[in-house]
Amino acid sequence: MPPPASPDPAMPLTAAANMPAPGPAPSPMRRGPPVSRTVPSGAVRPGEIKLSPAEREAARIAGVSDVEYARGKVRLMEEKARGRYMEPS
Repeated sequence: MPPPASPDPAMPLTAAANMPAPGPAPSPMRRGPPVSRTVPSGAVRPGEIKLSPAEREAARIAGVSDVEYARGKVRLMEEKARGRYMEPS
């Protein structure tokens, strides 16, 4: 069986062996910084705390205002940040 015909008669098939090998294919997707999947801590702006509906309900059941409940929430977050309050494991 004769060798396959070259698509370009000016370039014999053996010339392809002399060409440099192609480099790795570029990645089809660009990589960026990782996407944050954390849930916001409730802070809308610095110094502002937003209570969830469940937290508003807890404040109502406890008989305290939303403002007082939010102050307690901030105090608890500060204590946790200082390592003074540990979650049970």
